[in-house]
Amino acid sequence: MVEDGRKLLGEALELLSQYKLDEAIAKAEEALKTEMDEEWMEERGQQFPKPNRSKAFYVIGSARSEKGDKKGAIEMLGKALELIPDDPICFSNRAVAKRDLGDEEGALADFSRALELSPRYAHARANRARLYAKRGDKAKALADYELLLQVADTPEHRAECDAVRASCSG
Repeated sequence: MVEDGRKLLGEALELLSQYKLDEAIAKAEEALKTEMDEEWMEERGQQFPKPNRSKAFYVIGSARSEKGDKKGAIEMLGKALELIPDDPICFSNRAVAKRDLGDEEGALADFSRALELSPRYAHARANRARLYAKRGDKAKALADYELLLQVADTPEHRAECDAVRASCSG
């Protein structure tokens, strides 16, 4: 059963990467169901490992977010983080969903936690910088952009950083 769950989870992750969101959710939910017969698994000394359950919740949450179900995304990504509380990608994805629902404080907290866990995580750094800039906290935005340019010096990031610099001096 555990091997079946792992196979399904691999398929779910592949489907998510292809933006086949409904199919990814279905495969991840099917992977989670492989662990439901706990008595059967206990009898055989098996358990569906926490990282696999966490990844299944991650797939469901990420797909829900892409489909516009931000509340569902937050719920599923929260379940993933209950199992693996040091996953910067889950924190960053949940932060995006919170931001999209208008919970800027919650988003900043999650982006910040993602960056505590992985300081070079460009996606979280860029999104936190943008959120700081939107909120008018130019010093924090600029600091994030400067760090971002050290790890992901793209034309888009450079232009955003230059815009914040210009607004600080203007």
